[in-house]
Amino acid sequence: ENLEQKQSFEQRENLEQKENLEQKENLEQKENLDQKENLDQKQSFERKENLDQKQSFERKENLDQRENLEQKENLDQKENLDQKESLTQKQNLVQEMTLEQKQSLEQDVTQDQKETLEQK
Repeated sequence: ENLEQKQSFEQRENLEQKENLEQKENLEQKENLDQKENLDQKQSFERKENLDQKQSFERKENLDQRENLEQKENLDQKENLDQKESLTQKQNLVQEMTLEQKQSLEQDVTQDQKETLEQK
């Protein structure tokens, strides 16, 4: 009977050890799976965050480039307009001077003709 009790005790003990080992293995597997899922979620989040940052940066960069281009075009248009106005002013000035010179020359010729007539 002692032998039977001992064997029964050993069987229970072995069974408990086996169950404990299975529980431990199951727990480790669950922990490993949880860690993997957490890592996957973290990596997925980081990829999304990096992509969002990259897209945001690209949108800002494109906007800055567009604004710079518009400013440059506006400046170029203004410079062209200023140059055109300046050229027009110069042309008008030259026309005025030419007209004044012509009138002055005509007056000189008229005066010379008068003097020549008077001398005769």
